[in-house]
Amino acid sequence: MATSLATRKKVSAKNQCAHQVLHSRNPTTFPQLQSSASSCRLCCLYRDIALDLVRGHYPDISEALARDEAEEVEKLEELVMRRDHDSFAIQVSDHDVILDVFVDTNADTFELSGYRLGGKHHVGQYTNSRTSFKHAKKWISGCLKTHTCPRPGTSKVLLPKRLLVVEGAPNDPVRLIETRGDEYPYVCLSHRWGDPTHKQLKTTTRTLESHMKEIEWESLPATFKDAVTVCRGFFSRDPVDEYSKDVITDNGSVGSVYIRKPINHYQDDIPNLETRGWTLQEFLLPPRVLHFGAFDITWRCKARIACECGHLDRRKSHQAPWHRYRFIEEAARPPPDSRYGALEWWEQIVHEYTSRQLTNAADKLPALSGLAQQRKQVRGGVYLAGLWKDSLIHDLCWYHVSDYNVATSGGVGHRPQHYRAPSWSWAAVDTDSGCSWWWMGAIGLHSIMLGDEPEQACDIVQVSCEPATSDSTGEVRNGFLDIKTSLASATICRDPRGEVLWTIHELDPSLTLEFFKPDCVLEDDDLSLGDRIFCAAIAGIEYFSGVECACLALKQIDGDIYQRVGFCIISAGDADIEYHTEDTMLSELEGLAWRGTDRVQIRIL
Repeated sequence: MATSLATRKKVSAKNQCAHQVLHSRNPTTFPQLQSSASSCRLCCLYRDIALDLVRGHYPDISEALARDEAEEVEKLEELVMRRDHDSFAIQVSDHDVILDVFVDTNADTFELSGYRLGGKHHVGQYTNSRTSFKHAKKWISGCLKTHTCPRPGTSKVLLPKRLLVVEGAPNDPVRLIETRGDEYPYVCLSHRWGDPTHKQLKTTTRTLESHMKEIEWESLPATFKDAVTVCRGFFSRDPVDEYSKDVITDNGSVGSVYIRKPINHYQDDIPNLETRGWTLQEFLLPPRVLHFGAFDITWRCKARIACECGHLDRRKSHQAPWHRYRFIEEAARPPPDSRYGALEWWEQIVHEYTSRQLTNAADKLPALSGLAQQRKQVRGGVYLAGLWKDSLIHDLCWYHVSDYNVATSGGVGHRPQHYRAPSWSWAAVDTDSGCSWWWMGAIGLHSIMLGDEPEQACDIVQVSCEPATSDSTGEVRNGFLDIKTSLASATICRDPRGEVLWTIHELDPSLTLEFFKPDCVLEDDDLSLGDRIFCAAIAGIEYFSGVECACLALKQIDGDIYQRVGFCIISAGDADIEYHTEDTMLSELEGLAWRGTDRVQIRIL
């Protein structure tokens, strides 16, 4: 009976039109499409798309796959088309092309051979097209009318010292004005300065007077021109003409069918702007952001995230949550007014920020200052060069990692050329990897310690950071951390498993190294293989048979002065630890000492 059923299924598929086979998620060959094309307009459409692809008629999607007529016949004979989620995949030999075939959702719907062709949002060729401006105006208008986001006039903000006045016709000059402390909403350009050898517009004491009279259009860098064009476009009745980046196929009475590369907003294609340090708070702090991407524009306010292509819209129930703006969507909200809520919020901010790059290394703390001030407004607290005094034990237990499923992966950084932060702060290191912590952690950061919260395993005697300016969340001149703890000595060696650039060994036999992560390459900290360093217990968790401690790996500078060079986790059995707790208000772990050692007071710079 099973054989008979299988035979009937084969016969049924054999009698199907080629597009029906394709829509049922089965592969369809070009000869099959060719055979059905004379009697089915939809098969004719798919056949023409495949033929045009092989001939190179879609240069934005793929180059020509055949050099001459003979090779074209050969390629078409082996061509296979199949469905790929909401897109189509065309495979020719080892060449695989993914493309969208759709009608504009704003156009009238129609059916072909009883099948309704999928609808997607048509995107113009350029993000200054009439379509893009129309979308942007609609988003802004909708937000101002229906959302609870801060509105102009009710939430005035102190203007920057100077602004550009951009009113005028296309290509008109602009001019600089001094605001004199006025309060009014304004538009801020978030962008990357780019190569310093390219044209840059700078206002200096020499150019200030002339810039306040007029700045010629041609003297503006390209990004500034784009920003002015956008601002003028919102108030112009005649935006720039519409172009289309989507190839249009005219199939008689079918109407306009668009073909393009699939558009996505996931983590595998992050724009360069989103890798820059300053742009993080520039994305998160404003109530409204209009992001001009490579292929469309994206809107974000406190109530909605949407994009031109329609792929990204939080209001839709079918929208997957793991788009690349998921973090921004959460972090754009003010930090919760609770200990753990504020801790998780700050973790996400720092985790996202530490992998970003800065042109000026000294900007590491200033480029995060606005977000630190926002957290301070909600929770108060003392800010310590990227860490917070009310969560200091947790904050000290940081390390860098490139793959959050593998704690030992990547993440080794470099020291900046000039002093920027005390060594116990993540801001003292440059890296292309995100920051993670021993425990706690927002979802997705994969902290090493899961479950119970560790206890403090040292005494915090004193901690201080001296701001370099009047901004307590900006640059710092110096900082120190005085703690009373137990030190375990170790020796630097190569990692026999090759998981990290260097590690430690020759700990006391009573201690076991569970995890080690260096902060920098050895040379940056003037260290060498065979050098002696120390592990200072910071936090720990007790088990039935012993204790596991998070430790700072320290280089001895002079006497009781040390510098952080890494992070590690050390375990010891009950028989190998002692407790020297005199204050009955403290937990046992705060008096922890490794066997045979005394607790000492040290200063970490």
